[in-house]
Amino acid sequence: MSKPDNFEIIQKYFTELVAKSHSDGNQVVRVNYAIIGLMVLTHNSDKLLEISDGYKDYSNILWFYKKDEKYALVYNKKTGDIEIRKNIVHGPAILSLSNLTPLTELIVDFEKL
Repeated sequence: MSKPDNFEIIQKYFTELVAKSHSDGNQVVRVNYAIIGLMVLTHNSDKLLEISDGYKDYSNILWFYKKDEKYALVYNKKTGDIEIRKNIVHGPAILSLSNLTPLTELIVDFEKL
């Protein structure tokens, strides 16, 4: 069996994340779609996306690269938000995103990564 490509990885990750967010209160269902687009547009295509299992209070972890920096896109079970962390899952969140995050703010924040 061949290794999954980035599209298959994104599809698997966000399918699971949308299902999880529906069961946990819909706090991030709509913002997921904007995050998908921004991640696809900014991901370093020379690098393969990675999915890892949950870590403590975090689940659905997707590793992506912007330029040469590695970021974790994490679903925080406690807050119900999607968080972006740099290089490490259990470090401080650089961004915390929910359906309340304005799209213009989300775009500006992704550009700053």
